[in-house]
This record gives sequence, C-alpha cells and structure tokens, in this order.
Amino acid sequence: MKKSYKIAISIGGIALFFLLILPLVLIYMQSSEHISNSTSEIMYDNYGNYLSYYGAVLGVLVGGAITSLGVLITLDKQDEQVKKKREDDKATLLRQLKFSYDMLDDAYKQLDIPQVHSIDIVIPKLILDNDWLAHLTSVKCLASDDIIIIQNWFTVLRDIDEGHDISMGGAISGPIMKTYISIAEPDKIKAIIDKMESDSSC
Repeated sequence: MKKSYKIAISIGGIALFFLLILPLVLIYMQSSEHISNSTSEIMYDNYGNYLSYYGAVLGVLVGGAITSLGVLITLDKQDEQVKKKREDDKATLLRQLKFSYDMLDDAYKQLDIPQVHSIDIVIPKLILDNDWLAHLTSVKCLASDDIIIIQNWFTVLRDIDEGHDISMGGAISGPIMKTYISIAEPDKIKAIIDKMESDSSC
C-alpha cells in the first residue's frame, strides 16, 4: 500500500499543477495581450472568471479526494482481511498437523516396545480439518517437497481414519499401524511443523 500512496501523491501533484497553476498563468497571459494594465488590474478584471473556475475545481478536488480516500481505505481493509485469513488458515492447518503428529508419535512409541509390538492401537479420528487442502495454499513458506509430504501425510491419516475396525472398538492392529506410520514419514512432518512455527515468512 505504500507504493499506492506514493503514486496517488504524484498524480495529485501533477493534477494540482494543471488544474490550479497553469490555468491562472494562461488567463493572465491572454488578458495581458489585449490590455496593457497592471497585474492587479488584470486580476481584478478576471475575478469572476477565476472565482467560477476555481470554485468548480475545488468541487472536483474535494469530490475526487473523498472518492480516492474511500478507495484507499477499502484496499487497506481488503489487504487486512486477506492477511487475517491467511494467518487463520495457517493456524488451523498447524493445529491439525501437531494434533495428528502427536497421536501417531504416541502410537509409534507404544509399538516400539518389543513386548507389545503387535497390540491393537485405539486412536481417535485424526483428520479434524476437512478443509486442510484449502488452508495449505495459504502457507507461503512451504516448498514443493513440503507440500508433497503434507499431502502424503493426509492420505495416510485418511487411510487410518477409514481403517478403524469397529469390531475391535475402533482399534487398528499394531503391524498395520506401524506400516502407516512408516509411510507417513513423521520426522519430515515434524520438521515442517517447526518451519511453520519459526519462519516469519509463513
């Protein structure tokens, strides 16, 4: 918006010259060609012309200024709304990633114990943000590889959510869960979470 203000000021300065100063000079020159009077007499003789002209110009300037101010305020508000939406989308996606990472990390720690590696894991529904893909587009600091990793992560989460065995109380067998976690690459998701939290460009 700073650039827009500079452009508006430049255009306003040019318009001010052509609307206020140049006509005054032209009227003076035209009058002095036919009347050999002093400057004050020329100004007095054209007082009505000046008054009419500058009254009209003042109306145009005031109306234009109000309109321009309204446009700038609208643009500022739109920028703020876009920024706020981007921040909200990022926060929602980040909460989803952290929640699902914590759930899978906890499941992995249980399955990493040799004595219980084949237990059935009861895990809650993992995808809470059904609009995660739309929110993903608002995060500007992510590279193409990061986006692919996140898409793969949510594919695995969906498979886990759909793979709950109702007959086992909503549990998933340990070996199957270990396979899911291996495919999901939680270490890479943790790195992306850290990046989203620390990188101000996000």
